[in-house]
Amino acid sequence: HKPFLELLGTSEPDQQQALLETATAEQVHCLCLCVENVMKRKYLMLKHVMKKLRPYRHEMLRLVDRGKCGRRKERILIQHGE
Repeated sequence: HKPFLELLGTSEPDQQQALLETATAEQVHCLCLCVENVMKRKYLMLKHVMKKLRPYRHEMLRLVDRGKCGRRKERILIQHGE
C-alpha cells in the first residue's frame, strides 16, 4: 500500500478527497494502522505536528478502535468540513 500512501501524501486536497472516497477496505485499514502508529508514538513526530493533530484526537481514536467496521471508518476519513 506504499504507492497509495505516497500518492495520498503528495496530492492536492481535491485529489486526496477523491482517493479516500474510492479507497478499498484494505487501503482504509492501512490508513487506520498508520493513525494507530502515530497515536502510539511509534513515529518520531515534531511537537508542532502533534499539536496540529490534537483537535482531531476523537476522530483518530475512532479510526483506531478495532471494534468499528471499515465502512464507519471510511466515513470518518472522507467527512467534509468540521
